[in-house]
Amino acid sequence: MTNIKKSTSKGFITNYLTMNNEFLKGVLDAKLSRLLTESDYETFFALPNTEQLAFFLNNNLVTTNIVTNFEALCQHAQNDLKDEIINYLGKDHIYVKYFFSQKRQKDVSADYLNKLYESVAKQNDEWLRAYLDLEHSVLNVMLLLRGSTQKDVIKDMYLVQQIMSAETYHALLNSDRGTIFSYIKNTFNVDLESDATNREVEAKLDEYKLSKLKDLAVEGELAPTIIYYIKMKEYEIFRLRMIYHTKRNTYA
Repeated sequence: MTNIKKSTSKGFITNYLTMNNEFLKGVLDAKLSRLLTESDYETFFALPNTEQLAFFLNNNLVTTNIVTNFEALCQHAQNDLKDEIINYLGKDHIYVKYFFSQKRQKDVSADYLNKLYESVAKQNDEWLRAYLDLEHSVLNVMLLLRGSTQKDVIKDMYLVQQIMSAETYHALLNSDRGTIFSYIKNTFNVDLESDATNREVEAKLDEYKLSKLKDLAVEGELAPTIIYYIKMKEYEIFRLRMIYHTKRNTYA
């Protein structure tokens, strides 16, 4: 059973409602069916700046309509997402601690991320570990591509996971770009043009990650659905921020 908490002016009151996992998954599945579409992003792109702010409220991305600064609005959306997940799981749940950790958002060192992976592994949460395997393996690939001229720097920055071994990482460290592209194709089944930029590669791999998380979310389990929901809501904020700042409705 999952304890749901009610938000009031006095904080969170425990024992507001108890939902079983099946019911809560149904709630999240319904919300996932209402995620922003490509048509919505196109609509946002065409709006003047003032109406782009209102777009957040009209699409239930934030619970406030008094913010006039775009970045502050994005932060409100992120905070509202955190509060929503806390309402579902409680503030001490491992998913709250991992996905909304301020330290994780600021400290991207290999040492910290590997210690975090180790701590998650000890929790025996197969779904969060599966997510981290995916996330860390993609980060390793992007590190190899971006650090191709700084091999002495990135040789000790390998991120632990169960998809790319340390041996493979160090072998690819001394490989050319085409070999890394072949690894991406063989491992993630992602096709890339030979002249693809790092940003284009990252966009393709991010798309792959979301598709894999979606596959996990339809397995019938609550945990992967929560992970997918968190990442898709974060993706919405990311896409809207990209459109706002670049004045282009494109990801790559």
